[in-house]
Amino acid sequence: EDLPYLAKNIVANAGIGIYIVQNGKFVYVSDLYQKITGYTDKELLGSYSLDNIYPDDKEKVRTQAVKCLKEDRCEPYEYRFVTKNHEIIWVLETVASILYKGERAALGSFIDITERKQIEKKLQLEEQLFKTITDQSSDIIVIINREGIINYENSAVEKVLGFGTK
Repeated sequence: EDLPYLAKNIVANAGIGIYIVQNGKFVYVSDLYQKITGYTDKELLGSYSLDNIYPDDKEKVRTQAVKCLKEDRCEPYEYRFVTKNHEIIWVLETVASILYKGERAALGSFIDITERKQIEKKLQLEEQLFKTITDQSSDIIVIINREGIINYENSAVEKVLGFGTK
């Protein structure tokens, strides 16, 4: 077997999809990686790692991965992935350069952040709605944080007082 017992236990229980890519192709995919993507190891092994990335994100992922492989530490990056059942999910990934069977390879970790991205989008839409509603008001609406710093003011501040605080 390729992975020692302890490493197998860590990979199985870490809550992160793990994969290894060598020469651009998958040579190892963890059970969770398969579960997240919907693809089996038989479908993935030997296939190109960029094949199932959402087309608009492929170049970004390639650039980020190369950057990560050249540096000691790198920031995780987000992108869209197309699962086997054609669902588009958001993932957070990081890769590191390793030796696998005596050759250079990329070790990747991969988590599904689709739910977080949906919440972010919902909050963004609610913020836009709030701004639209408050900007229509002729009343002055100002939000000040505990330190006394203005976080938000509607357009009535300028209309009523003749100046903005920003």
